[in-house]
Amino acid sequence: MKNRMQTLKARLWLLGSVSVLGVLVLAAVTLFYAERSKRQLLEYVDRYVALSQLSTETYANGLQMGQALRNILIDPANPQAYKNHEAALDNLNRAGERLATLLATDPARAADADALRRHLRAWPPLQTQVIERVRRGELIEARQLLVEQETPAWRALRAPLLELVKQSDQAAA
Repeated sequence: MKNRMQTLKARLWLLGSVSVLGVLVLAAVTLFYAERSKRQLLEYVDRYVALSQLSTETYANGLQMGQALRNILIDPANPQAYKNHEAALDNLNRAGERLATLLATDPARAADADALRRHLRAWPPLQTQVIERVRRGELIEARQLLVEQETPAWRALRAPLLELVKQSDQAAA
């Protein structure tokens, strides 16, 4: 009888030990996967939030540049319009480069990053040409350049920016 009790006691200890060990393993695995999921979710959200924010910031600075350029055309003697244009250009270049760099981290979006950089290089020089014509008093030529070349170049930049905002907002949602 005593031998049977010791065997039963040993079995209960074994069962209890295995149960505790199982709970500990389950807890460790759960914590590991919870941390991994948290990290993946944060990376995902950070990426799409950053993409949305940089797309919006680049777009907003493009709008600001366009507004400043039109203010220069309306009142070429207003120095604030030139300052606003320069500030918007600096902000556009910074935000646009950060956006292109973020896009380039995804191999599927490398072409988008290259296209964005091309548009960012092509559009501001056209605005500079418009401003130079305004400074020389060639307002009709400046407006013609604005309508025929500068505005289409802005639209070529604007379209992918708005698409990026839309896609990143949908992905984040």
